[in-house]
Amino acid sequence: MYAFLAEIDILRGDAAAAMRDARQEIDPEYGPWIRAMAPQIGPDRRQADAALHEYIAKYDKTQPYAIAELYALRKQPDDVFEWLQRA
Repeated sequence: MYAFLAEIDILRGDAAAAMRDARQEIDPEYGPWIRAMAPQIGPDRRQADAALHEYIAKYDKTQPYAIAELYALRKQPDDVFEWLQRA
């Protein structure tokens, strides 16, 4: 349920709330994804980049659509379409 709350926080642009709610998500599928999504709207680009690259390293074979979502949030359309092709 915290992943959904964090998604709402992301849509509202509330980076602090998104990080707080994402950290509480315990679902093994949604947890890593939302913990990678939340930093993408925050001010720390290094943290956002690290979260993205860590997620890709672990889930590139199984979650290409989720990776496309990460790139969409970052407003990187070329990467979005690259990962959608993999999906």
